[in-house]
Amino acid sequence: ILSMNFLNLSNNNSKMNCTPSRNNMNICPRQSNNADSSINKLINTYLYGFYAYLIISMYFKKKNICLFGVSNIFQSLSNQKKNLAQELIDYQNSKNVNIQYENINVIKTASWSISQALKNAIDFEQSISKDLNNIYKNLQTLNKTDFSNFIQKILISSNSDLLQELEKLHTQSKRCGNGAGEFMFDQNLLKNN
Repeated sequence: ILSMNFLNLSNNNSKMNCTPSRNNMNICPRQSNNADSSINKLINTYLYGFYAYLIISMYFKKKNICLFGVSNIFQSLSNQKKNLAQELIDYQNSKNVNIQYENINVIKTASWSISQALKNAIDFEQSISKDLNNIYKNLQTLNKTDFSNFIQKILISSNSDLLQELEKLHTQSKRCGNGAGEFMFDQNLLKNN
């Protein structure tokens, strides 16, 4: 089983005694840093997803596996995570915020069934969904409506759609079983893409 090392982006619920000014322009630096820190952690989560999905994609593309439809799904997920990380990096750079990059842990699993790989993807995307909701709430508290709207409209809704699609594929893959069923599942993916 793929051991996805999920990053915990939730607030520590530390009490912050900051009073905004009358015009609501002054934001507590600690709160703002907390939002930036959460975004930095999300960047690292997306970079990890890029790496993990790429490894899974290449596994299914191996000559002795040859499940190119499944490989394409994970390659697409990898590209999506890389692009999302880049968008957030550009956002942080535009605000002149230092990004704290973290080491990406080695994935120790060398092989997966289609069902296992999809289940791990679902678990990973669910953790991202929780993190996005925490960041959204934090940004709402800080009255950063532009970025919180981006988080809600783009990231949260696309993550929700992705989760539904992954769950559907996972259910279908379990029904297909092993061997010829996996091959037929993969061929169906190739036809639909």
